[in-house]
Amino acid sequence: MIILFNNDCLSMIQNAATWVCCGTFKSAPSGFSQVFIIHFSYHQEFMPLLYVLLPGKGLSDCNRMICEVKSLLLNQFKIKNLICDFEISIRLAFKNNFPGINISHCLFHFGQILWRNLAKNHL
Repeated sequence: MIILFNNDCLSMIQNAATWVCCGTFKSAPSGFSQVFIIHFSYHQEFMPLLYVLLPGKGLSDCNRMICEVKSLLLNQFKIKNLICDFEISIRLAFKNNFPGINISHCLFHFGQILWRNLAKNHL
């Protein structure tokens, strides 16, 4: 696992109440399964501040990623809300590591799921 971030942005990350996560498998470099980007709200705008290269896409990989991020933040964070795609491992990992977190799903990814199912079922 490789985590890329800017030290100057750590306080913004620590103070962000809403995180938006997005993972992609297609653009992962050789040796990694996914590129995971965590965006944070700052003055009502979302900025990508953490990039994570993950070796896998399972629950254990996601739990490890969150533990590493929490460690980077010195366990000082104010996350209350998460907006993410429909990957089960991501949702479970955040629920395990941030009890009481409010998880919403991304409308863009919901639209992708609908479109794929419409095409698959020839509707």
